[in-house]
Amino acid sequence: PSVAQVGQQAAASVVEIATKPLDSQSLLTGNTGLVDGFVVSSDGLIVTSIHAIRGATVLRIATADGHAYDATVVLADAAHGIALLRATGAQSLAPLAFAGQRAVAGDAAIAVARVPFAGLSLSAGAVSSTGRQLSLGSGQPALKDVMTVDATPDPSADGAPLLSGAGQVTGVIVDAGTATPGVVALSA
Repeated sequence: PSVAQVGQQAAASVVEIATKPLDSQSLLTGNTGLVDGFVVSSDGLIVTSIHAIRGATVLRIATADGHAYDATVVLADAAHGIALLRATGAQSLAPLAFAGQRAVAGDAAIAVARVPFAGLSLSAGAVSSTGRQLSLGSGQPALKDVMTVDATPDPSADGAPLLSGAGQVTGVIVDAGTATPGVVALSA
């Protein structure tokens, strides 16, 4: 399938997560607290990056079809930078499938994200390296077993899925700030 086809097939599974209340000031400054995540079970399990939800004062999931759910953290894996959330009361969501094997250098890499108030964003490229460590800054533990991609995801894509050419999840986008763009935690 083409990059556009992979993106369109995944679009219903990519969600926005509000990590703080939206108000007029946050809308004016662009600091909306909206990050990405993706559905991994029809009953509301959502994967995102820990970095994306760090410091959250609320967790509210908005699906592509306009539904909204309060959410709680079910599990957090700080070593790999991944968080699992539960969208309370969600049913019949469209989950993404995980790849059966880890990505290797040269594999296709497609970042599928939702840009707040703008729609879907796609970035395509290839996996550049695997098995790296990534420092997220002072006082935060380094992430282990990360990979880099040569595509630059949208800056608001923190927590979005990275997909293979077949549309299966191979990782989670982590916005590393000043580090190399396009770094994702592997989906072991």
